[in-house]
Amino acid sequence: MDPLVALVAIVLLIIFIIALGYTASIHVGANRRLRAAKEKLDYVKQMENLARLRHRDLDAFAKELNILRAKKHKHGIPTVTLEKIQFNLMYSIDED
Repeated sequence: MDPLVALVAIVLLIIFIIALGYTASIHVGANRRLRAAKEKLDYVKQMENLARLRHRDLDAFAKELNILRAKKHKHGIPTVTLEKIQFNLMYSIDED
């Protein structure tokens, strides 16, 4: 085999490996951004659902709120406590 042909083959192989690594790194970054966007969308959907429940169904709101608090390792809020401030919950201005 001609040394020039072997050199060209090695250079092409190295370029192919570099291009493959570059595209793989782009793919990993895109997946990371996509996963972060999905998590943010899920969070927004969850907060929107909680806001809707706050205005419509106090018992379902308390249940969902306590599920969220349990995920954050916090104590649940009894429905009795929420009933005392139900008017404020239903008609407060959302800051989020």
